[in-house]
Amino acid sequence: MLPLTLILCASSACLAQGGTLLDTPACRRAIEALDTREAAAAKDRGAAARAPLEAARRQAAVACLGGPDVAASAARSLQRPPVVRVPSAASPASPAAPAPRVPVPVPMPAPAPRSTPPVTLTTCDATGCWTSDGTRLQRAGPDTLLGPRGICTVAGAVVQCPQ
Repeated sequence: MLPLTLILCASSACLAQGGTLLDTPACRRAIEALDTREAAAAKDRGAAARAPLEAARRQAAVACLGGPDVAASAARSLQRPPVVRVPSAASPASPAAPAPRVPVPVPMPAPAPRSTPPVTLTTCDATGCWTSDGTRLQRAGPDTLLGPRGICTVAGAVVQCPQ
């Protein structure tokens, strides 16, 4: 019964007393009784074998560690962890709690690009025209105007030159 002895001796009461309670006849008898109960419980895994086993564990804890408070903490440490059951895909799942609503920041729309007013012809003479932005366009024929970067398109009074 080495594992139980190690578990029981790992408590502060056992270490504080230098392990002397483990050497007592009462502790040895309790551990022998616990070994017998564990062997019986290993053969019969039903609930009927579990109750005497828990009682034997408590008695061994009291006899070897020296007190009901220590026995209760040892009994709690020897208990099995709870079994978690995961619902299968075939069984209906329990309704999950709704996730908390977190406000999502709304990005500000990008500013609209500034549109510049169209460039218009202001005055023309025999050699070219002046535009509303102050550019001088040279005349290259009766219906053609040349800007600084090439031939400009004229639609009424609006002129568009290559950029």
